[in-house]
Amino acid sequence: MMVDCVLVQNLSMSLGELSLAAFSLGGTAALRPVHRMASIKKKMRDRCKGGCRVLACLIGVFLVGGVGGCAKKGAQHFAPMGSIFRQDRYEKLLERQEAGIPPELDAAKKLPAMTDADVERIGDGYYTESKLEMAFLQYSKVLRKNPQNERVLVKRGMIFLKRGLNESAMKDFQAVLEKKPDHAVAHQGMGQAFFQMKNHTEAERHFLKAVRADPGLWVSHNYLGILYDYQQLHEKALEHYTAALRARQDDASLYNNLGVSYALMGEDGKAVEAFRKGLSLSPRDRRIGNNLGMLLCKLGRDMEALEAFKTSGDEAQAYNNLGCVYLEDGQLEKAVQAFERAIQLRREPYAQASDNLRKAEMALQSGRGTADSPSRKSILPAARGDSSGNPESMHIEIQEAPPAIPTAP
Repeated sequence: MMVDCVLVQNLSMSLGELSLAAFSLGGTAALRPVHRMASIKKKMRDRCKGGCRVLACLIGVFLVGGVGGCAKKGAQHFAPMGSIFRQDRYEKLLERQEAGIPPELDAAKKLPAMTDADVERIGDGYYTESKLEMAFLQYSKVLRKNPQNERVLVKRGMIFLKRGLNESAMKDFQAVLEKKPDHAVAHQGMGQAFFQMKNHTEAERHFLKAVRADPGLWVSHNYLGILYDYQQLHEKALEHYTAALRARQDDASLYNNLGVSYALMGEDGKAVEAFRKGLSLSPRDRRIGNNLGMLLCKLGRDMEALEAFKTSGDEAQAYNNLGCVYLEDGQLEKAVQAFERAIQLRREPYAQASDNLRKAEMALQSGRGTADSPSRKSILPAARGDSSGNPESMHIEIQEAPPAIPTAP
């Protein structure tokens, strides 16, 4: 009665679906040899007397596949009947199944070997996901076969930069520059390595070569702006920040650095505008909020400054930062009030605000117009993420991420 079971379950199927069900019958049972077909057909005709020709055809399909049980759910998808039942393909299926070789594994053995471009693309995927160690392994695998692959040398050099391995990065970039002296991204990488090593002269030289070769390298323009601000060449710094923004208009850190440059020039209105633009792009950016708050406070716009400081943390942090600016500016009574308010807003002890309050009260009692520097831990982190911020200075944001890496062909 096994055949009856199969027929009842599958009468509503199309002919193509029945052929698939036939192949899914019996689990691991091998295909039956064709020479048994005649005897099985005779038995089937006895069971299906009076059946129509369509039913006989359906039975024939099942007989070719063998009768091992009802069709499994979730049967695999196979090629159309016409291709499956070509004589040569059918014989190969028989041979593979009798040998116990799954067709998919047999096909996998015939896959072509991975090319260097394939390995590089895998590395690019890891790089994009910030899995730098895995990306490094893939790029190094390519470079073992072809040490002069310029594109991969640059990519590996960028990974060295991110890990602070400046000398190793420079070796990869220099290998590229020896073959292509005008390679823009390699010069940019060299500039970043020298900058991290605090060799600003060499960094500037390489960044200038980078932007001459490719004026659209916004990272190099940003670094040049920072270097020129360090040298108090603010007009030149503005030129490079503006060039960077032409290439990357939605980068909040560039507006932060532009605002710092304007503030250092005394262009307070333009500085406020640049900081506000940066905050509109990145509303919770601590550095930009801190810079804007300090500038507004120095301009006497205290309530606006407080709102800007709130982007850097909670209200207690905002009052503490406001007090720090007052303290540095010699407004001791205002500083005391701000620190007291910060302490009141915190349920738990606020050590930094308490320390700052003590310094402000001591300065007030001694009649000094200024106090010792406030606890710097209370000020928001500087560009590189440390806690050594100075309430008197603007925080320049250094963009350390390299531009989008070129993809493998």
